[in-house]
Amino acid sequence: MHYPAWLWAVLALLLVLYFNIWMWDDAAIVLGFPKNLLYHVLLSLALSPLMLFVVRRAWPRFLDED
Repeated sequence: MHYPAWLWAVLALLLVLYFNIWMWDDAAIVLGFPKNLLYHVLLSLALSPLMLFVVRRAWPRFLDED
């Protein structure tokens, strides 16, 4: 399965964003959550549609046949 270059670039960018070393020592509370936890919640919500797109393109069609 060949994916377009922009998709690989977005996945690489999100991987870099996942390791948020700039917030490791920040204990601030935002909306009742630690800032780092809220960041990962929002990042996961952003990743969900992208991963749905990737899985739907990569899923082999023959597995759905009866």
